[in-house]
Amino acid sequence: MGSYKANPRLASLLLFILAGRGVAWAAESLGAVAGTVLHAVTGRALGGSTVVLASAEGAPLRTVLADRQGRYLFEGVQAGQYMVTARRANFATGRFGQKEWNQVGRLIHLAPGAGFTADVLLHRLGVITGTVVDENGEGIPSFLVHAITASPTGISGRGSSAGVTDDRGVFRIAGLKPGRYYVATTPRQLPDGTGLLPTYFPGSLSLAEARTVTVEIDREASDVQIPPVPGKLVRLSGIVAGGTGRSAVAVRVTLFRDEESREVPTDAAGQFALADLVPGEYTLVAQASGPEGKLAAYRPLSLYGDVEGFSVNLARAPEVRAFLVNDRGGAVNDPQVVVFLSRIENGARTQPQRAERQNPGGAYFAAGLMPGQWRFYTILPGSYAVDSITLDSKKDALGGFPLSPGQTSTAVIRLSHKVGKVRGLVTGSDGEPASGLPVFCYPVDAQNRYRLGGFRSTRTNLQGEYRFAGLPEGEYLIFATTVEDLNPEEQMESLQSRVPSVRVNASAELAQDLRLLE
Repeated sequence: MGSYKANPRLASLLLFILAGRGVAWAAESLGAVAGTVLHAVTGRALGGSTVVLASAEGAPLRTVLADRQGRYLFEGVQAGQYMVTARRANFATGRFGQKEWNQVGRLIHLAPGAGFTADVLLHRLGVITGTVVDENGEGIPSFLVHAITASPTGISGRGSSAGVTDDRGVFRIAGLKPGRYYVATTPRQLPDGTGLLPTYFPGSLSLAEARTVTVEIDREASDVQIPPVPGKLVRLSGIVAGGTGRSAVAVRVTLFRDEESREVPTDAAGQFALADLVPGEYTLVAQASGPEGKLAAYRPLSLYGDVEGFSVNLARAPEVRAFLVNDRGGAVNDPQVVVFLSRIENGARTQPQRAERQNPGGAYFAAGLMPGQWRFYTILPGSYAVDSITLDSKKDALGGFPLSPGQTSTAVIRLSHKVGKVRGLVTGSDGEPASGLPVFCYPVDAQNRYRLGGFRSTRTNLQGEYRFAGLPEGEYLIFATTVEDLNPEEQMESLQSRVPSVRVNASAELAQDLRLLE
């Protein structure tokens, strides 16, 4: 792929687009990247796709929309190395030069004044289809059905997508990334006063007894039939009062059960009601903003029948101050350090909340938190790693800690300079350096995963080199792959049988060359 004359297809494409825009091509030292976005299976053009030109390191540089024939053009591009990606709703992100749908693409080497054709193939994301049926096997229309990820990822918890049954009781949930999913119906009150309880495929009320559905790229997982379990739905009503007994205004009441949550506002008198609830164990959280600041209430709740007149009092929402100290107990004053918290009590987790630095050398402060179980996450320069986290001078909080209404806690996050480093070269099956590939560093020890906030990932540079810093001492799985967006947690059984662990020592650098994991 060289100059325009050497590539008639690119030349005609450029002439078509430039003529339509009334643009004259004059800069001899600038080149162009053009191509078509196509459906990987049918070969049809995918007009309206978003196409991104990125640097060799993956930083986005320019974005355009493909035209109705799926064609795109980046003009006036300087010589260099680039990547091209394309996105479209309900399709997996595509990259020029991919061998498989989830692998890295190929770099574009653009010479001065040259043109390059880079077609991008997109694969349709997976689909779950099925039927919601009554006790007679007849389809139930207008029924909401959820597909819930079986494996929580990072601090985000479980994700879900939804579909609604048609007049035949048939549902279709599209745009699903490959993986395992639970499929569940929502509750429904029937005209005769009975109800249908939330039911997991193939017919269970419990997530622990549910069967997962495997979703693959470019395919439909079909024949997922769910008969909702009949039962009496329950109702909860009550009042949320302020800390002084006066009714609070603008209160949000959230009821958590397993991976699900329901939220309603209170009225001006502080009253609320939630209907069509499945019997079971719940956690109720109320939140409000009052003259004295954020307020909250928290109460575990057993609901196996209607409950009326439930009452809960608001108190000041929990807040946390975190002090960062070094190995010797001295204050850490580094502007590169970022501290935030994530609530981890329920599968449908809340957005992480950043702890703000009060002043240079002072505490990191987070107020107005939702009551429940929380965990610290930190972003650190490579010279540090988290050693320990202590809450209120006595509790080990590395793996998480509870916060109650009215609670003010002080955490000490001890950082260590005695960190390990790993560097090396990644080579492919041909023995040549492999550039632009993902490299993962997964701690075998759960405590180190808490210290790092999960696992680390990076990319090899143009010379095929990688580097990790700021690693606590311990055992790690370090590997390079062509697969983008890999979640090691989901592949752990396979990885442990294929990737030997390596020992990273404190205050030492390990040289570890890698062969590409196919």
